[in-house]
Amino acid sequence: MSSPRSTRVAVVQLDYHPAAVLEMRSPLEDPLFEIGKPDSIMPSDGRVPPALEERHLALQRRIRKVYCEQLLGRLKAILAACRDWGVRVVVLPEYSVPWDVLPELAAAGGEMVVVAGTHQVERTARAVYPRLGWPEEQVPVNGTAVCPVLFRGRLVGLQAKLKPAKP
Repeated sequence: MSSPRSTRVAVVQLDYHPAAVLEMRSPLEDPLFEIGKPDSIMPSDGRVPPALEERHLALQRRIRKVYCEQLLGRLKAILAACRDWGVRVVVLPEYSVPWDVLPELAAAGGEMVVVAGTHQVERTARAVYPRLGWPEEQVPVNGTAVCPVLFRGRLVGLQAKLKPAKP
């Protein structure tokens, strides 16, 4: 049982693909992503034939969607366990949480403060922050790295990365 003067904090370890653009590609769109290795869904010559470009982009989107769905399932299970243990603050690894899952993660966090790692802001990500209650004029620019802080279904903090990470 925790005392009124203590706060239970969980620092989570998690296997994940980085939520950033690395080597000009998103690891979330390559199921076998490894730094320094070629994209596993790209033809060996590194070029997608023009006739297949749209299908290739659709495949990348499906891979990202499935990855995010599976990651969200794991994150929800982690938050449920933390809730059962009386945890009040959950800290997730740097670059572990893509912007795609922030709304569902915020809802799942409930009364816990969730420090959702860092992710790289993408053009399509910019619409998610205002939906979580973040002021539109404070939405970060593309390419920056930010760490969202979630509480009661809302985005209560969005800390820009102070020093770039090295892969």
